[in-house]
Parts: sequence; C-alpha cells; structure tokens
Amino acid sequence: ADTYTMQVARDEGFTDLVIDMKNLRANRLLSPQSLPNNTQLYWRVSAANESGSGPLSDVWSFITIDTLAAPVLIAPPDASVQPSQGIAFSWHAVNGADGYELEVMGPSGGSDGTQADTVAIRDLEEGATYQWRARAWRGPLAGPWSVEWTFTTELPLPGTVTLLEPGEDNVAIDIPQLFRWTATGPQVDRYWLEYAIDEQFQMNVFRDSSLSATEALLSIELATDTDFWWRVRAGNPTGWGPWSSSRRNRYILTGAGPVLSSPTTVELSPVYPNPVGMAGNTSTIVRYTLPRATVATLEVRDLLGRRIVLLDQGFRAAGRHRFTLESTTLPSGHYILILRAGNVLRSQSLLVIR
Repeated sequence: ADTYTMQVARDEGFTDLVIDMKNLRANRLLSPQSLPNNTQLYWRVSAANESGSGPLSDVWSFITIDTLAAPVLIAPPDASVQPSQGIAFSWHAVNGADGYELEVMGPSGGSDGTQADTVAIRDLEEGATYQWRARAWRGPLAGPWSVEWTFTTELPLPGTVTLLEPGEDNVAIDIPQLFRWTATGPQVDRYWLEYAIDEQFQMNVFRDSSLSATEALLSIELATDTDFWWRVRAGNPTGWGPWSSSRRNRYILTGAGPVLSSPTTVELSPVYPNPVGMAGNTSTIVRYTLPRATVATLEVRDLLGRRIVLLDQGFRAAGRHRFTLESTTLPSGHYILILRAGNVLRSQSLLVIR
C-alpha cells in the first residue's frame, strides 16, 4: 500500500464523521483533534496503491472518557510537623474518579489505596520525614500523580530521669562532687543539671545545660554547711523533658580552699578557651553570675554591632549560669560577648580562629 484512508464516526454507518483523513503515508496516526468525551466512536481504515483502493477494514469501536486530573493536596501541609499517630490525609476530589491511590513513603516505605478523598494512617515512626502523593483512578486507568509533599512526625519530649548520686540527704564533702542519673529517651542528646539553696530553685542557682553524659563532676560553689537541692532533665531535638524529682543534700567543705559565698555583683566570667577554634576546640564555656533575679540577655555581636548569636534571654534567678558557645558557624574574626542584666552591662572580647 502507498496510502491509507482512516475514518472515525459517531455511528456504525459512518454518516456522522468525526475524522476523515485520506492519503496517509504511515500506518499509524495520532488524532489531530480532540475527540468528544464520554462517547462511543467507530473507526475503520482502507489502503490504496497505484491500482486503486482496497476494501475497508473491519469496524472497531471505542469509548472516550474524560482525562483524569492530578489531585490537589490539602493536608497534611507541605513541610509541616505532624503527630506520629492518626494523621488524616486529604485532597480535592477529581471529577470522574472511581477511587484514589495514596502513597506515603518514609523509612519503612508503604502505600495505601482508597475510594475516598480522605484517609487516616496510624502509627508512623516518630521523628521521621515522609513524602506523600495521591492519584485518581477509573476502571483500569490511573491518572497522573499529584505533586509530592513532605511532613515530619513529632519526636516526643524525653522522659523523666532518675537521680542516682549523691543519695538523698547525703553530705557532699568531695571537691569536686560527682552527680549521676539514669539515661532516658528518645534520642536524648543533652542533659540540664542545676542546684540551688532553695527547693524552688530561685536562690544561688547553678545551671549547666550542655552536659552530654549521665554524670557530671562539679565543684560546688556554695558556702560550707549549706543545704542544697539538685535536679536534672533531658533534652532532644524537640526540646526539654520534665524535671526529675529534686534531691536535698548538705554541702560541707572539709579540705583546704576558699569558702564561696552568694554573689554580690553581676559578673561575666572570662570565657575559656579564648581564642576558640584552634586545635579542634570548637566550643567555649561562658559563665555569668547574678546577685538577684532579673531579666538577662547574653549575646555575641560582631564589631559592627550586629547580633550574631543569642545565648540566653529571659528572667533569670540569682546565681551562677553556664552556657556552651559553639563556634563552628562563626567566621574567623573578633567578636564581643555582651551580658545585660537589669541596668548593668558587662562585655568581653572573643577571638575565633579557623
């Protein structure tokens, strides 16, 4: 055959033609126009050469249907944080769909099929990132996938730790004193220990929120023969968990050394190490002391006065406060460490060397 004639019609007698194309060179054709939706159509073909046209082919029929659109996602929103249980997935309904396929991919994979435009999935992993998308289907045909959205499941706050050492009402006489407590989860990456001379932790408070182990060897900075209370809580990427129960002990200084009294002035202790960043030392310890409870701000600024790091801000109890400054995000150069406590300002220089 040299050429072909192809016809598409609404009736078997081909009196209501939709397509009538002659002199086609190939034995296939992509419809040059949109066909009517939801319609039964009939088609046939004949071939021709230099001797003339051959007989018409058998008549075949097919039904056109609307093209399925990709669903528009609703919830959970893209890049959101969600609880790990009972997440409801929803999207706008697609015209003509018989059902939908939902695909949720995460650490364990998985997908789900549904005939509704809302579905709930339970018991996802905590603290994990997931991708999800949906598509419509009708009969054996599936439409295109929606855009892909992500969400992250919440990581619960850590559980409560249990204090181990020193025991209840034990006398603390060692310099320094070993404090120990139990580990907890999930994904705990730091601990916060504090002690004070009152059970409400308002007076002469020492705090260290940068502990990475379940023990700390500390020099107790209290006057001798003083009762003190201490407690610990755990932290993870979500935040800080609940405090442990507090434990009461008595501090007695038996060896040589100064007897430390309550602070009387606002003090910003020299940071150590300084310079920071050399020989693998990427962090430095910052301590400040308050004689009374007040609003305090501790920050790092560059030489142009721009705030670079905010270490602490809020109403703080009287006592000693300790923080760890990580220098890994700071370029090499000179910085100013500034403490504002009430109407008192303290500052010192800090050098970062890479």
